[in-house]
Amino acid sequence: MNGAQRGEPTGSHPNEGLSTHPTGNHAAYVREAGYVIRDLADHAPGHALIVKLLTEWDAGRIRLDEESGEVVIDDDSRGWYWGVLGERAVAGILSYLGPEYTVLHSVPLGAQGADVDHLVIGPSGVFTINTKYHPGASIWTAGHGLHVNGVGKRYLHSSAGEAGRVEAKLSAAAGFAVPVLSVIAFVDASTFRQTAPNEIDGVPIEVVPAEQLLTVICGERQLNDAQVTRIAEVARKSSTWQKTLRPSAPGAHLVREFDALNEALGPSLNPDYPVRAATPTARRSQRPRTPKPAIQPGASSRVAAVILSGCLGLLFLPIALTLLGWAASAVLGALLPR
Repeated sequence: MNGAQRGEPTGSHPNEGLSTHPTGNHAAYVREAGYVIRDLADHAPGHALIVKLLTEWDAGRIRLDEESGEVVIDDDSRGWYWGVLGERAVAGILSYLGPEYTVLHSVPLGAQGADVDHLVIGPSGVFTINTKYHPGASIWTAGHGLHVNGVGKRYLHSSAGEAGRVEAKLSAAAGFAVPVLSVIAFVDASTFRQTAPNEIDGVPIEVVPAEQLLTVICGERQLNDAQVTRIAEVARKSSTWQKTLRPSAPGAHLVREFDALNEALGPSLNPDYPVRAATPTARRSQRPRTPKPAIQPGASSRVAAVILSGCLGLLFLPIALTLLGWAASAVLGALLPR
């Protein structure tokens, strides 16, 4: 963890006694352990989403149907699952930041379960990062508009509001004004097109493919060392974000829990696998279309060879016909009497 070094859990109860999911009830383990996270450096990427997924598993709303082999899962849970994968991908990118940066994940924002996917604090400023996992999607954005596969999304407005709340809390806790830049990072999008800078009510927002995140973050110095240290100090405290701290499993435990869940269900939760809802709905099932057969490794070179040979054939066809005509004339000249 950059900036915030991970060591032993800093909560009120040690990590022992928490068993790896899905061998039992996750919520019961948390209650029995009585663990409370006071340092957000203990949070894992996708922390809040993993808790939601494990709660759904405990309730039987996520399970693998033994007869059909299909995953029984509702749309919300499937979205949370993909959300964890997206946040893990972005966390991997952020891990390349130097030790002068503090990176926090799943920062709680209010009592309604909302959180900031990633919070980055360093010499170049403070950044909230909202991860959007849309594999294979086409992204267009400009000004205060953003479309995913042609459908308008309110990501810009949500991210701007989120950054404003973070700015207010950090400023109050640090004792000085803390400007915050909102960033939206798209993971695994097929195409990305931005035709104008993004802003909401005059406040700039950065929208980028995830692989360009470090370019946005590693800019000119905006904060001195003392400011960076103070902001990171208050940002790591759970009490900065929530008045009442609730029991929660340490991030390291949740990582193991999600890995176990992913091992059980992950292979069936890829976009090309049929997934049915956990409860009947009036809507038609939105199952993904059957993908076109992928070109096998090495096939692309064979296809290129066929295309090249065809092109060469068309190029030399007139020459071949001319030579054939000359040969025919010579043969006829030799056979016919003079």
